[in-house]
This record gives sequence, C-alpha cells and structure tokens, in this order.
Amino acid sequence: VYAQSLTGDASSAIGEAFKRKYGIRVDFTTATSPVLVERIRAEQRAGNYNADIIELSFARAASLSKEGASVSLKDLPVFVGREQWVRHPLDLDPSGQLLSFTTTAIHPAMNTDLVKPGEAPASFQDLLNPKWKGKLIAGDPGINQTATIQYMVLVVKEKSISKEVYQSLGGQISRYSTGGVAEDARALATGIGFISLTASKTGVAPLIAAGAPIKVLDMKEGWVALPSPLLMSKMAPHPNAARVFVNWFFSQEGLTVLAATSGKTVLRKDVPNPETPNSRASPERMKFLGYDASEEADQIFNEQVVQKLWKGGGK
Repeated sequence: VYAQSLTGDASSAIGEAFKRKYGIRVDFTTATSPVLVERIRAEQRAGNYNADIIELSFARAASLSKEGASVSLKDLPVFVGREQWVRHPLDLDPSGQLLSFTTTAIHPAMNTDLVKPGEAPASFQDLLNPKWKGKLIAGDPGINQTATIQYMVLVVKEKSISKEVYQSLGGQISRYSTGGVAEDARALATGIGFISLTASKTGVAPLIAAGAPIKVLDMKEGWVALPSPLLMSKMAPHPNAARVFVNWFFSQEGLTVLAATSGKTVLRKDVPNPETPNSRASPERMKFLGYDASEEADQIFNEQVVQKLWKGGGK
C-alpha cells in the first residue's frame, strides 16, 4: 500500500488486523501525495510495479485515475447495499475506481474563549457584520487550496453563497496562514483570530481533543467535504490480495480499526466516529466536491481567483 495519510498507529493496526484475519501481510510505504505520484510514474516508466493499493489526496488521486492507472472495484461485495453509508463510495465515483472512505471537512470555526455562544455567527453573511472586521483569519488562498475548494463548492457549485458575499469576506480578514491547516488551527487556538474562515477538521480536531477552545461553526450555507480516496493499481502485482484488502478495509471491521487509531471520520454509519460536540457539524449540510470537479478546482486555484477576491480587501 502506497499511502499519504494511512501512517503510524493506523497503518500498523490495519496491517495487523488484516493479517490476523487473512494471513496476508500488508506493507505500507508512506510519503506525501506529490512524492508518491512521482514514484508511481517513475515505476511505470521503468515497468516496475510495486503498489497494489494507492491512497492519495483528492486531486492527485483523480489525476492518476484519469491517466488510466486504476481499475474498477465496484463489483466488490462490500459495496452492495446503501443503508450503512453516510455517502456511498460509488455515488462519488460511479466507475468504482476512486473509492472514498473518509472526508476532509472545511468549515469556519471559532475560539470559544473569544466568541461567546450567543454571539456565534450562523451564516457567512453574518460574518460581514462590522463587529467581525479584523477578527477573521484564513488560510492563504495563494498557497493552499482550502479557500479555493470552499469557493468552488459553496459559491460555484451549490450557489449557497453569492460571489459578492464571499468577496466581501476579504475585507474582514486580518491574517492569512501560510503554513497550512495546522498553522491556521494553532492561530485560532491561541487567539490570534476569533474565527477561522477555512478551518480544516484535520487541523482543529486534534486540538479540540486536547482541550483547545475551538468549536466548529455549523453555517446554514453548508460545509465542504473533500473525499479522501484509495484506488487499486491497474498493474497491481498482487491483484487478488488487493481486492480482498479493499473489501475488508471498507467493511465495518476495517473502518472501525481506522477510525479508532487515526481519529478520521469515516463514511459508514455503523462505525463509531471519534468526534466531540465541538468538532461536529450537521451531516445534512455536508456538500461534496466531486471528482469530476477536480480540474475546475485546480484551474480556479491556478488562476488565483480567491487570492484576487480576498487580497483586494474585499473590493
């Protein structure tokens, strides 16, 4: 398994549980998505195929699949039936090649020491109130894609926020985090900002679990769910074992192991998710960025659309 987020305790526990059940050893090679993609392409050029299963970020997985590097697994027994899924993996990719097991959530969050419950905004429109001017922070839209993805889903796709409202939010922002979701979460926890516009659950959930004064805001316009997929290599050296692994991994047993050891919120209803009230948003307000929109999201980022909207001071 080549993996970008199935690391540490999670990969060890997954490997051990699978081996206990099937007697098949699972070897994990972990790195960032860009490094893994380059390694996979280099191996393909050399005719040396080592990866059976590949777990990458949303955009990298979609790109690799479009290059013909993956195969469909929609015939696996684990995908029969819908009642056990928050969102069925085949809804997100009907071809059955990009199989989502969890999501990365992007939504505003507040510092509960600075924003009292009665003052919490209920919508993005509320954040345009003059009292929030200079009190908002966000991930730098020229460096990471959290704001771009939020814009793509809530403004372009769902139209639950107008472009004018999203643009005007730029005039309320006092600081942009350049170090990714972890830096943005730390800035919120330490009171540098009252509210983060582009908080990622990946960044805030560990701090909330550790007692940080952070609470996710359940905005009426919705919140963004970015699927996290895995795929099976078209040239998998152990295709039969790979199919057995994927079928087990997506089962209640497999995803329970993942949720318990990684803190990830998985897409099965019958798996206890490691959420606290402060890190939970309403499932019915979840808005997905589909794989078919990955190229458009990349284009918006490359053209620096949100960068131009926000860094112009909302004008």
